Amino acid sequence: MGPRILLQMVLFFLPFIMFGIYRIALAEAEQEGRKPWPIRALFGSGLALAIGSWLVLIILDRVSGEPCYQPTQIVDGEIIPAQKIPCAEAPVTVDEAADALGTTDS
Repeated sequence: MGPRILLQMVLFFLPFIMFGIYRIALAEAEQEGRKPWPIRALFGSGLALAIGSWLVLIILDRVSGEPCYQPTQIVDGEIIPAQKIPCAEAPVTVDEAADALGTTDS
């Protein structure tokens, strides 16, 4: 969980860091009389970072293997407490089964 929080913090601060780099480069370019950075390169790098971070989060989510949550149930008058179980053993809900069959109540 620690690396995931760290990744989220990096992804949050990344636009601010990139904007700071842009401002420094823009100021240096103006002082040296060069043309400032083109907006297309900035847009392209932002798009690449967004898609890359999206793919990283998808991969991390599939690799993490977090268990599913089974809520508290009452079976034959006994209360079975909530527990975490492997997702492969989790029962299918009625809504999930209807979605899989393509049937809805509308």
